[in-house]
Amino acid sequence: EPPPTTIKLRDYQEEALRRLLESGRVLVLWPAGAGKTVFAAYCCALFRGPKLYLAYTAMAVRQFLEYLKRFCPEVADEVEAHTYAWVSRAGEALGKKRYSLVIFDEVHHLPAPTYAQAYFIRRKYQLAMTATPWREDGKDELIVALGGFPVGAEWEEFWRRGVVRKPKAVVYVVDSEAHKLQLLDRLVRTRPKGKKTIIFCDWLEEGKRLAERYGCPFIHGDLSVSKRFRLLEGSDLVVMSRVGDMAIHVPDVARVVEYGFLYGSRAQEGQRVGRLLHSEARGPVEHYVLMTVGEWERYRKRLHALYARDFDVEVVRL
Repeated sequence: EPPPTTIKLRDYQEEALRRLLESGRVLVLWPAGAGKTVFAAYCCALFRGPKLYLAYTAMAVRQFLEYLKRFCPEVADEVEAHTYAWVSRAGEALGKKRYSLVIFDEVHHLPAPTYAQAYFIRRKYQLAMTATPWREDGKDELIVALGGFPVGAEWEEFWRRGVVRKPKAVVYVVDSEAHKLQLLDRLVRTRPKGKKTIIFCDWLEEGKRLAERYGCPFIHGDLSVSKRFRLLEGSDLVVMSRVGDMAIHVPDVARVVEYGFLYGSRAQEGQRVGRLLHSEARGPVEHYVLMTVGEWERYRKRLHALYARDFDVEVVRL
């Protein structure tokens, strides 16, 4: 009997499903925009009984629930959805329920000591997903060990078939913070009209100052999830903290600028460029990283996320 969903799987999704049914655990490594969330929704429709979805951010949880209501509303009530922070609060309750399927979205967070106990949740099948299988604490190998049989690690086929877009990536290295801000001013002035530009800034006070400078919203964790989405959908220029790093679809984004970032985090770099891979904006899509010389010397490790996936990266020293 076909599952109650309107989703039709692509060939590589069919292969991932076959691996999941055979082994019980699969780690999906497809790029952002290749259909990880849709595949997870399909699996929720396929497997009967209670399901659990875990993600790193509340925005990702909300977006997944919207996917369920859109594509498989008949099973939406069978799915619990939480952030990983729920795991540390649930305590002994984690072992009292058995799920037909547990989905670990952005599973590269699972090896963190705070969340690792989620691995002991009772389940029949496990779907783990991430486009960025890296950590900066030396626990990269645990992502695969905990995640399952890896599929989709090689992205060349996705580029070749046009499944996802391959944005232009430019890294500007400047001599001072003042020069860095001037460069950001220029990128804001020249942003594509009628399309969305996202400025990522991890630091709250700096993010507030940038939003005031450009007269645009600053989206951060102190806002409700619904307000974050309203601001994101209603503005063509936003400053965003790391709450928007991962697992959200922004269809009209054409330019991403990283101004403030989490040091040498490869996962964050990969997630932020990933906002562009499934952009529906017409014309080119562009990813910019702004670094001072000091940041370049200390944190350029984060750019390995681009080189590892065969992005064309231009480094410009000003």
